[in-house]
Amino acid sequence: MTKKEYMDLLSRALLHVEPEVARDIMEDYEAHFERAKESGRSDEEVIAELGSIEEFTEELNAFMSGKKGAAKSEGDSADKMQEERVPSQAENAGVPGGNDTCSTEALRESDGENDRQEEAEGNKEEEYCDRQTEQLRQVDIELSRAREEMKRAYEEMMRAKEELERAKMESEREKEEFLRAKREKEQKEKEHMRDRMESGDDWNRKFSKRGSDDQYTYWNNSDINNIKNSAKNITSSVLSQISGVVNKTFSGFNDWMVNFEKSGEDMTDYRRRQENAKSEAKSYQRRNSQEAGKKPEEYNYVYEDIDSSEEQYVPECRGIVTEGEGIRHIVVDSKSAEVDIAPSEDNNFNYHYINEGSAGSKILYRCEKRVSQGTLTISIVRDEKAERKNHFSILGGVFEENADLRLELSIPDWVGALEVNGKSGDIQMRDLTVSTLMLKSMSGDVTLCRVNSDKCMVETLSGDASVKDGKFGYVLASSKSGDAEGCKVKAEKAAVTSMSGDARVRECELDEMVVSSMSGDADTQNTTGRIISVSSMSGDACVKGLSAVDAKISSMSGDACAEDVKSDNLLITGNSGDIEGNGITVKVLKASVNSGDMSIRGHVGQMNLTSGSGDVIVVQEGDTKASVNTRSGEVHFHLKNSGAGFASKVSTHGETNYRYQNLHLNDAANGIHRYGAEGSSIEIQSTSGDISITD
Repeated sequence: MTKKEYMDLLSRALLHVEPEVARDIMEDYEAHFERAKESGRSDEEVIAELGSIEEFTEELNAFMSGKKGAAKSEGDSADKMQEERVPSQAENAGVPGGNDTCSTEALRESDGENDRQEEAEGNKEEEYCDRQTEQLRQVDIELSRAREEMKRAYEEMMRAKEELERAKMESEREKEEFLRAKREKEQKEKEHMRDRMESGDDWNRKFSKRGSDDQYTYWNNSDINNIKNSAKNITSSVLSQISGVVNKTFSGFNDWMVNFEKSGEDMTDYRRRQENAKSEAKSYQRRNSQEAGKKPEEYNYVYEDIDSSEEQYVPECRGIVTEGEGIRHIVVDSKSAEVDIAPSEDNNFNYHYINEGSAGSKILYRCEKRVSQGTLTISIVRDEKAERKNHFSILGGVFEENADLRLELSIPDWVGALEVNGKSGDIQMRDLTVSTLMLKSMSGDVTLCRVNSDKCMVETLSGDASVKDGKFGYVLASSKSGDAEGCKVKAEKAAVTSMSGDARVRECELDEMVVSSMSGDADTQNTTGRIISVSSMSGDACVKGLSAVDAKISSMSGDACAEDVKSDNLLITGNSGDIEGNGITVKVLKASVNSGDMSIRGHVGQMNLTSGSGDVIVVQEGDTKASVNTRSGEVHFHLKNSGAGFASKVSTHGETNYRYQNLHLNDAANGIHRYGAEGSSIEIQSTSGDISITD
């Protein structure tokens, strides 16, 4: 069988398939023949490798019948699908609203943290959505322009075709005229030769005009060829123009698709895919259950029992591990599956793998179990044998990527360590106590709720990391471009960090805590601890309702805020943002900012304030020992110590004014000024700013 005969049979087999799908399959087969030709293989070898058209037709009919069955049940499963998925999405969000009052405690501040500057990564969700909208708009504009270009090109091509037809008709007409003229000329020549022979003229003179005939023939053919070549050139130019427009359009479309895949799937398409997959799974489950004489709900698939030499349609499987098997460490490689972890009801470890994706994904994906030296490994893998089969690779390229996987784990008390590694699916864990936990995901969210652990690590690259209502020895919640959150957590050491997202802590009791973000905001609320550090490079660093022995708040280019903070030692640093302390009660306060303003309100036993070019405002309740230094900003010091007086030392090139009790002094000289019992000691230095001391 030749390649052409094989492709003709394949084309007839795809007559009842959607045109776009049929075209994709034909192009994939054609590309397969081209690659084989480049590697030196014959068409007969490629056809033998691809298999017969009858096999392909059987696979295609089986697949299409599954999709039709799914489409029929679309209406019945839409409402159910929406009810099942909405709670999961709400639960996965893992981010409380603005009224939540949560807090966390942080690790000991790292040395030299003020000297590090790293480039902010990622963008805010709103900016990302705007960029996606703009890209969609640009794609629509580009597609509209492409359609206009293609329309114009098509019109040019039709004109070229008409020109070609006209040239062809002109050529035929001139050919007929030439042949008619030739016949007439030959007839005349015969008559002329007859006359010449009869008159005794030379025989060779009968060819005296033959050269002119040949010359006429050459001129006629050359003219026709020129017309044909002109029409061909026009057609080639038009086709080249169409190809350029199409390539440009779909190049932009491909970029949009890449960005669209990163940002998520359209909700309508997602629900439709979910509903189709559920219908396919139910249909397959019902069919196999009837063959086995079981009820549909009794269907239970275990991967270890199947014959791996054949393709298997795997919508789900289950497994159980008992305490007697000696397993204490569980490792899960979940790939893109959604993982739900809950306590076991029968004191056994149970896993349940569910594939609600397309028919192709049910063949490609499966769940495997391995046991080695007391460690149980659960992995979701792709079937390489099915993937290597040529017919399925063609179908898989069109349909397979509709994978919707879930993995449900039930953890008993005897499990000592649990490790889950995911790719794009969310990971949720609740109501469990496990000594060692390590939960990681690349782009999915990781959420822990009412979980207790000695050592716990929650990490995600672009998703959110959230830990709520738990007790820990050591706990880390980290995200690279998503948000990191800790709420109602009790721990000895805790760290909540994010690179480009927000880091938040609410209502936590911690011994040591670190809350940090590179380009997002870092904040804590209603938290108690011994050593607390809250820092951000380019976002705001805010603390509200904090009680700690030592506390540090720092921001390089954002604002640094402290509200209702009680601490023995408080350090607030900033670079280009403002510093604000409101309602603070601190024994020793040290605050410094380079170019921002500074405002301190509360009771501070001893303060050291430094500002580069910003203003400094202090509202002090009670006596204090204060040192304030600024280069070009103004200093306004409001001393509310019930008339206990002060001793001040001021130095500035600006004006110095006093409004304290009965003391009213304008443009006072630099130096020492005393009033009353001198309950407070104040030293203020400014290079060019004004200074005022009032009660």
